[in-house]
Amino acid sequence: MERIGERRYIIDYNRKEHEVICPEYAGVSGAAGGDVFIVIPWFLLPRKKYPIQAYVYAINLYSTNPEMGQRAVAEATRKKFGLSSFSHSTVCRSFKALEQSILKAMEGLPMQAVDFGGVGSGKQRRFPSVSDTAERRSSMSMFLKSLADSNDAEDIDRYSCTIVNNWYNKYSCLLI
Repeated sequence: MERIGERRYIIDYNRKEHEVICPEYAGVSGAAGGDVFIVIPWFLLPRKKYPIQAYVYAINLYSTNPEMGQRAVAEATRKKFGLSSFSHSTVCRSFKALEQSILKAMEGLPMQAVDFGGVGSGKQRRFPSVSDTAERRSSMSMFLKSLADSNDAEDIDRYSCTIVNNWYNKYSCLLI
């Protein structure tokens, strides 16, 4: 494969912006009209402002602590990773994005059933309460545990890397 360029991504980590340069390669049929491959490091989600560790940490914290709301999880995530911003809506969007990724990946695949309580059904007419999301949180927590060798949240880099690698090996697509 021939290197034909690069993609540059900016992420916010420890209150600093970091530029990540990813090489771009032409596929077997060449660059003109053929496949293009981009080599992306495990910690990067394209078009996302934060490294994957921040998203995994927030989703895991939200899923395993039923007493914590999204605002508290966002604050804890900002503190843990030294981020200048990480809002409760980011927690909500990333949780929902992972749910949707899981549901899409499960289509037609024989694996254990994960019930997210009607995600995307549009039935709900009010903001969900803590009790409304309890089943979804529990399902997400079990799913994340099934992808990781251990639930060692203190070593978030290793935990996130394991989840990202196992997800990609299982479904051949990005996590979120």
